[in-house]
Amino acid sequence: MIVRPTTSPSLFAFSRVDRGELVEYLAVFNHSRTEFLSATVPTSQPDGAKLLPLLDSRSPASPASSPTLVVEPHGTVRVSLAPLQFVLWRAAAPLP
Repeated sequence: MIVRPTTSPSLFAFSRVDRGELVEYLAVFNHSRTEFLSATVPTSQPDGAKLLPLLDSRSPASPASSPTLVVEPHGTVRVSLAPLQFVLWRAAAPLP
């Protein structure tokens, strides 16, 4: 598990990288009861890589309701979560 620092103290994020496939999974949790939060989160992905939604606490049966994340320069993504929401993303491609 790789704990990821965020630009918001009410967001907790971590990554897991599957050793066999070298695929990164990114989980982000908003533990605020009242605030809709946006933050920048670092990843292990190269610029332009995509992370696809795998599980969304708002609609577990339909994770596609969450946006696909595109990695910005310096390996960061921008996430936005409602109060007490979490989302799990999976990298579209393995790490190089």
